[in-house]
Amino acid sequence: MYDPLTLLAEEHRQDMLRQAERERLVKQIHLARPRQQAPVYRHALAAVGRRLAQWGEQLQTRYGDAAHTLSADARGID
Repeated sequence: MYDPLTLLAEEHRQDMLRQAERERLVKQIHLARPRQQAPVYRHALAAVGRRLAQWGEQLQTRYGDAAHTLSADARGID
């Protein structure tokens, strides 16, 4: 006769093998697909990010010393 724990262990092993095979197949399918172009919104977000960085640099150039002075005054530092 078979021990119930042995049967349970064998069933678990078979489940793990099926899961590994399923993951292997999914990975194989994923790698076989041609890469798709990035959605248009990614390009738009990148453009917005670049513009925000430009504005930030302009603001730092224009008000950088003033912002430092204001923050120092707020802390009571001369």
